[in-house]
Amino acid sequence: MIDHEIDRIAAAINRLRPDWPAASLRTLLSGPALRDRPRRDVAVAMTWVACDSATLTPARILEAGPWWKAAAVESPEGTYRHPPRAGRDDECPKHIGEHVHHCRACAADNLAGDGAGQPARPEPRLPKQRVADLAQAARQALRGERP
Repeated sequence: MIDHEIDRIAAAINRLRPDWPAASLRTLLSGPALRDRPRRDVAVAMTWVACDSATLTPARILEAGPWWKAAAVESPEGTYRHPPRAGRDDECPKHIGEHVHHCRACAADNLAGDGAGQPARPEPRLPKQRVADLAQAARQALRGERP
C-alpha cells in the first residue's frame, strides 16, 4: 500500500472506532506485516476487527482470524498488485512502488487536477463575443442602465 491508501484506511477505521487514534492506526498499517498486503484485503480485515465487539486493540488484525477469510472472499485473480522490482525502469518516478504506465496515484492526480486549482479538464470556454456582451451588460447594470 502507498501512504495515501494507509492514511485513508486509518481515517475510515478511526471513524468506526474513535477510541483508536488515526496516528496509531497509520503506524500499525505502515508496519511490514500489513504494508505489503493488498489495500482491499487490509481495509476489509480492519473493518471487521473494528466492528467486532470483542476487539480491544487494532493490533488484533495481526492475528489469524475470520477477518482474513472475509478479505479473501470473491477476490478476482487480477486484483492483487505486484509492484515493480527494485532497480527496474518500470517504476513511477513520482510514486514509489507503482508501475510507470499504470500508476494509480498519477491517475488520481489527473482526475483531481494539477493541485493549483486547475481542473484536469478545462472548463468549456465561451466565445469571445459572448464574453464581451456579458461584460457590457454587467457594466450597464452597474451604472443603473437597462440593456
